[in-house]
Amino acid sequence: MQSPGRPQPESPRDLFLSFTWLALQGFGGVLAIVQREMVEKKKWLTPDEFLEDWAVAQVMPGPNVINLALMIGDRYFGLRGAVAAVAGMLAVPLVVILVLAVLYAH
Repeated sequence: MQSPGRPQPESPRDLFLSFTWLALQGFGGVLAIVQREMVEKKKWLTPDEFLEDWAVAQVMPGPNVINLALMIGDRYFGLRGAVAAVAGMLAVPLVVILVLAVLYAH
């Protein structure tokens, strides 16, 4: 559970922008960046919370970091937060692939 004085995201938009920034920084291995940002810099999670969520993310089907983003978003804003966090993680790669597809088609 969240402590009353602990920092947390202000809105689903804040989650979206944070996870978009994380996706931009990571290439192939976003986990270390997510851990540094969420635990050490923003302090949205304690190290124990991060490890617990990461353990669950690994046993869920699908990409581990996407599962982790989903759980962090859900922790703060329920379904809206989960959608915002996952959309933030996937927005940049989706745009890159779409641009490459358009360039390839021409």
